[in-house]
Amino acid sequence: MFFIGFFLLFLFVAGDMANVDELSAGYLLFGVLFSVSGWLLLKSGRKPPEESGRFRTVRKLSRRGRKNQGNDEDDQEKEG
Repeated sequence: MFFIGFFLLFLFVAGDMANVDELSAGYLLFGVLFSVSGWLLLKSGRKPPEESGRFRTVRKLSRRGRKNQGNDEDDQEKEG
């Protein structure tokens, strides 16, 4: 639907540039309608991307660092 809409828009623009006497507004209307509905269908059908394994080690180390920082502060409060 998306590409059909763009084709109809192309026909409308080409007809306008060629100064056609009977320029059909239907090309414009249906071109916009098909393009928008096709884009919405494409967007709604996509699954969210899965989380990749990249930087898995860095994430684990950063989580450990946060936990250790919290424990260090608790230890300092207990000593003080």
